[in-house]
Amino acid sequence: MRVFISILYVCFFVSCSNQSVEIEKIIDGTYDLVEWNQNNETFNAPDISGRVIFFDGKFSASFHKRFDPEKYFTYVGFGDYKFEKNKFAYRYTNSIAFNGDDSHQYIGDPNKSYGDGEYRWYEYELKEDGLFMVSEDKKQEWNFLNTGDMIYIDLIDLSGLPITRTWKKVP
Repeated sequence: MRVFISILYVCFFVSCSNQSVEIEKIIDGTYDLVEWNQNNETFNAPDISGRVIFFDGKFSASFHKRFDPEKYFTYVGFGDYKFEKNKFAYRYTNSIAFNGDDSHQYIGDPNKSYGDGEYRWYEYELKEDGLFMVSEDKKQEWNFLNTGDMIYIDLIDLSGLPITRTWKKVP
């Protein structure tokens, strides 16, 4: 009987481990920012640009907002992510934000990482059309669709406004 229970125990944890490996395969890759929705307006290149790379538990992100000539914004950050206890978490370990205008005179703020280096936790669900994740406070969503789109929704982003960013996976 002990052997049977031990086998069930091992099979359970192996299957959990395999699921996180499969999910990591879904998100790993390079994504280009193709659309930004804010204040009921949609922006595309050259008004916005960006790239996110997920690989082997690490990520880097950069994006540029140039649709308001008085409030240009550039953000660059990197960190790590993990799958633990059927949840996904990521954190920035270093980041910098630049604010400027169309004169290209930028002021940077490297004082601390976005999120203070703490993990932001998400519950996830793997569905037929992709991986869907919602933050514990229900203010952010990440949806990795089988089409190669990654849709990030933030009810209150760094600007204090709700935004939706659409990223396309680079083949």
